[in-house]
Amino acid sequence: MVNSKVMQVEGVGPVSFRRSRKARRIIIYVNIQQGVHVSVPVDSPLHQATAFVESRKAWIQRQLHRMERNKKTTIQIPEFSSEGERLQAGQILRERLDILSKKYNFSYNRIYIRNQRTRWGSCSSKNNISLNSKLAHLPKKLIEYVLLHELVHLKYRNHGKNFWKELEDLLPDARSRAAELKQYAL
Repeated sequence: MVNSKVMQVEGVGPVSFRRSRKARRIIIYVNIQQGVHVSVPVDSPLHQATAFVESRKAWIQRQLHRMERNKKTTIQIPEFSSEGERLQAGQILRERLDILSKKYNFSYNRIYIRNQRTRWGSCSSKNNISLNSKLAHLPKKLIEYVLLHELVHLKYRNHGKNFWKELEDLLPDARSRAAELKQYAL
């Protein structure tokens, strides 16, 4: 990120505009904990980004309202009380991922256990899998869902029809588990 600026937008509240060398277009992110953030390409004028936010104000308000409503029914995941507890959780996740990858014949490069703020897991183009250490606090069936979800991303890099077919072949109730996972806050 190059620089940032916070502006008040009527009907939305504070909006953080951040210039990014990586951004190719203006993107709005709405997060209940962090508020509204706008990623702005370096070569885009700020007035263009503010106009874009104004044009998307109704959408932003709907997202904030939905998130506030969901916040009341969201289950909070506790923080780890010690580094040892976090390391133990990481070991459990590594072992479980290894078991599932062998069982279903997936091959990944490396695994990273991190304290991520926005994702339960991710899969890189280098076949590295990153998992949120807080996963260990979830019910076993949701841990299994996230691990298989990331393993299937080794084969399908998107959430298209083939991705879901493969995941549902391995886990027939994958979509209901995905919906259940949304009840938990990171």
